[in-house]
Amino acid sequence: MSLELRDPYLAIQCRRYKTAGKMYKSHRLDEVCAVCGYERKYAIKRLNRSDAPSPKKRGKPPVYASPEFLKVLAALWMATGQLCSKRLKTAIPAWLPHDERRHGVVSDECRQQLLEISPARSTGC
Repeated sequence: MSLELRDPYLAIQCRRYKTAGKMYKSHRLDEVCAVCGYERKYAIKRLNRSDAPSPKKRGKPPVYASPEFLKVLAALWMATGQLCSKRLKTAIPAWLPHDERRHGVVSDECRQQLLEISPARSTGC
């Protein structure tokens, strides 16, 4: 079956599969496998797939999400020769004035975040 025909076919079968009873689900699944050439488990995943948007990312919001902060941190990291996070933490106070002379003044909030950053969070640039 061509890709252009497969998506509408799967959409129809998906609605039928979700409303069917257990015995009819097995028949629908066999039919989808035969028509589309899918393995059984993959067909089950495709038929159970929801069109609803995925839920929001769980967990705490990122602490250092500011684009300005990430830009300055990346510049400092590159300027220091890509130091490891523990060494970068101690190098930031020494390198920050030099970076400000070269790239412009950093906001007070960004400066505070840079000086208080934990070594575990200072990587990832």
